[in-house]
Amino acid sequence: MHVQRDVGPGALARLIGGALRLDGATFRAAVEVNDRTRLHLAIVVLAAISGAFAAATEAVASGLISEGEVAVHRVLLIGWGIAIVLQFVLFVTAVWGLRLVTRRPHVPYLALVRLLALSLAPGVLMVLGPLFGQAPVVTAIVTIWRWAVAIAGLRVATAASWPGAVLTIVVADLLTSPIAELVMLGIR
Repeated sequence: MHVQRDVGPGALARLIGGALRLDGATFRAAVEVNDRTRLHLAIVVLAAISGAFAAATEAVASGLISEGEVAVHRVLLIGWGIAIVLQFVLFVTAVWGLRLVTRRPHVPYLALVRLLALSLAPGVLMVLGPLFGQAPVVTAIVTIWRWAVAIAGLRVATAASWPGAVLTIVVADLLTSPIAELVMLGIR
């Protein structure tokens, strides 16, 4: 009996593990293998869920909302989840646009989606921050790790130079982060 190793929770765990380890083969496969877009997007969904729960839990822990405010808690969960997905879409579009403007070798948009979805792999760990009472520390670590995955992925999979990859990722993130924050300010 033939077992498919590229679908299901095991494949998702291997994909996340490869991204967290900065595995070059994982980055190259993200660009080259077209039939795993949904698996990569599952990382985006998991990161959005983890980030949303982390934000809502931190809001309760910091006294911003009480545990009894179920409706507000739900709005925070949904809002943060949407903000994370929105920032991801804007981030991919910004990277694609920056590569286009700077005349880098063409990489199809969906290939960039798969590649940059790997950068959200550290985001699945966001929920650990409030659980251990260290939300700011975990957020800082996850943000740096997310940038490292995105930079390494862009460098390895698209043959970008290190300075070019760093500049592209940092500029794209700095352009898109305030937009996601504005969405959350509207929800708060």
